[in-house]
Amino acid sequence: MKYITNFSTGKHTKKPSDWPYITIAITGIPGSGKSEFSKILSKQGIIVIDTDKLVKDVTKPGAAILNKLAKAIGHNIILPDNSLNRELLRQLISSDKALKKRVEALIHPAVFTLLDKQLRNAAKQGVKTAAVEVPLLFEAGWEPYFDKTVCIVAPETECIKRIARRNKISEAEAAQWLKIQMSQDEKKSKADYIISNDGNKEALKLKANSLISQIKQDMQQ
Repeated sequence: MKYITNFSTGKHTKKPSDWPYITIAITGIPGSGKSEFSKILSKQGIIVIDTDKLVKDVTKPGAAILNKLAKAIGHNIILPDNSLNRELLRQLISSDKALKKRVEALIHPAVFTLLDKQLRNAAKQGVKTAAVEVPLLFEAGWEPYFDKTVCIVAPETECIKRIARRNKISEAEAAQWLKIQMSQDEKKSKADYIISNDGNKEALKLKANSLISQIKQDMQQ
């Protein structure tokens, strides 16, 4: 089992005091297996929040942020039923890094507000350990809010295939989508822990068990 740890980040934590005692961020490039890893943690009884779902919540029909997106991108980004044209948005930001940053600057604060509320509520209900799936953790600059950061890694060729299957796009389009993301190597260099996912679910379960035990041990030091 390949299990890599890095305990020397020296990060200054700014995690809100009323979040769960241990709050972990899970990140990685698209297609690396973040969601699969999160499912394993969830089955172990750990509360998991997926920020991609929070993005959908803050951009649902009628949300105030849709008007801001329309102004930044154009009104054709809003469909006749007042929902966000997510496919068009993905296409636009996959070919324009500057636009991608503008869109993220609009969406990220709203997502963080919702995340903050959910984590505070979880802590009030007695939750001691929580994990948050944050694909753009380092890009958003959110890593100081978490006790530990975990990067899920996988061969990029496999990630491209997974993205293509999931989004029903060509592998060329999937590769282009990866191209505008922060590289896997850079994410690895910033994370506290690195989990290698070769597609073996049983091996991933073992790594998840080891990770949680290791994090709890490290937090007690």
